[in-house]
This record gives sequence, structure tokens and C-alpha cells, in this order.
Amino acid sequence: MIQCDWISAKIVSHLPHVYDSGRLVTIGPHGEFLGERPAAAMVDDESSSDRVRVFTPDDRTLWVSGNPCKIFQGHNLWGSADPLGLFLESGLWVRDKIGLFPSPSSFEACDFSIPRFTRIDLTRSYRFPTHQEAQDFIRFTAGSARSRHGAATLFKSETAYFGKNSTRWTLKVYDKLTDFRRLLGKFNKWLSAHRSAVLADEYEEWARGIVRFELTLRGPELDKIDPARLALYSPHDFQALWQSYYDRIQWTENAIMSRDLPLDRVPPKLRPVLIAWSTGADLRKCYA
Repeated sequence: MIQCDWISAKIVSHLPHVYDSGRLVTIGPHGEFLGERPAAAMVDDESSSDRVRVFTPDDRTLWVSGNPCKIFQGHNLWGSADPLGLFLESGLWVRDKIGLFPSPSSFEACDFSIPRFTRIDLTRSYRFPTHQEAQDFIRFTAGSARSRHGAATLFKSETAYFGKNSTRWTLKVYDKLTDFRRLLGKFNKWLSAHRSAVLADEYEEWARGIVRFELTLRGPELDKIDPARLALYSPHDFQALWQSYYDRIQWTENAIMSRDLPLDRVPPKLRPVLIAWSTGADLRKCYA
């Protein structure tokens, strides 16, 4: 099942709009005015400590960025596959908080454009029998799989990045249980604020064994798709889009690393260790 996580998009009005996210004024060391420029407004969600960023670089453009799942659900274990709906829902949430978004009638009166997305995160989750197997898979992925960006970069044995610094697209493979535990304080705060009877333990148990594949598409990639067409994408279309980037990763070609290992250059007693390492085994359990 495909899920949309983070979104960033802008709408442009045919007529000047009245929304203003503020200005950033620079003052010199002696109190002199050095200049000013448009500034973004951060809209906080008191119940989860998550934010939505709103920016008006001029009197025609309105830009919104954030993670609607965490705002509306308190978590992103699962969620909607409708970026357009999430953008509009986020906009109405911002309007309710600080007014920096048009109402449906104002949207029509100012002739705002269809949202042009500058970032969309599409995710899919795969379940392994145990949390340990999920972590082992991530380490194995970091050691064996490759993309046009090269080999993956491993962070803290729980996240493998392909193209981490790319301005076009990035694929992140990570351990969802560890990620959820990191955000558990925010989630408990959200549960408390919404008087939910659902226990965090149930959500944590759901995340156990989950490996999340998160594709981040940025402006240069999204610009390849007509905004009017993207707005009509179904969950099936987004799943096909996610799959097209997933298929760019060489998941198995380099999986058998032992054929390239310098086994003849290490003592015989270390050869099994090197081979075990090449399969993604966590040797820290056995060795200092």
C-alpha cells in the first residue's frame, strides 16, 4: 500500500492575494537597517510539536510544506495516498490556525492555480518476521545494493540512503520501529490531546519488523509531470511512480559480495568472519 508522507507545494494566484507570512529584517551592530526579505511562518501543532511551513515570497505565490500525517494522525505509520487532498487539508488547517490560506471562495475569486508540488515523499512498508531480521536486511542493503548515486550510505545501522544529497530523488530504507520509538513522546502527546483510547503499545507492535522504503521526489523530478495530471493521480498511479524509482536500484547484482572479498589476504580464522560480514550479519553481537 502506497502512502504519502511529506509534501511541499505552491499555488499561484492570477490576482494579488492578501496573505503575508512576514518579513525578516536585518539590523547592523550599531542599530542600522541593513535590509529585509520575505520570511516563512511556522504553524505549530500544540498536540504533537509538528509544524507546517507557510511562505509568501510575493503577492501571487503561497507555499506550504509539512507532514500532514503527523499533524492529523499523530504518526505516519500509515496514511493517505492523496497529496492533493493532504495539501488542501493542510491549507485549511493553517487557515484555521493563523489565516494564511484561502477559503474555497477566495481560492476561486483569486483564481489560484493547481498546486505545483516541489516535494512529495512516497512510502511503502514491508514486514519481516522479527525486528532483528528487519535491521539485518537494512545493513545487507547498505552493503550490497547500488543506484546511479552509487552504494547506499548507512547511518546508525538503521537507515540506508541512496542519493542522500541529490536535488532530484532519494530513496531511504529504514527501520520503522526505531523511528517510531524516537517519536514516541510526540505521539503520546497527540494521544493525550485527542483523548484517544488507542494505546501507543499497539502502534509500536504494528511497527515491529517493518522496513520502510521512502522515496523523496523533489522539484526537478516532479516538474517532469504536468501539475494538472499529477493532481488526478490515483493511489495506483503513485504506486507505479514509486515502483519506477525502486526499479532503478540494483538490489541483487552485488548481493554475493564474497566473490570479490580479499580472502587470500586475511588469516584463515578471519575468512568466515569476512564472509559473514558481507551477508549483512551484525558482527557486533559476537566481537568487540
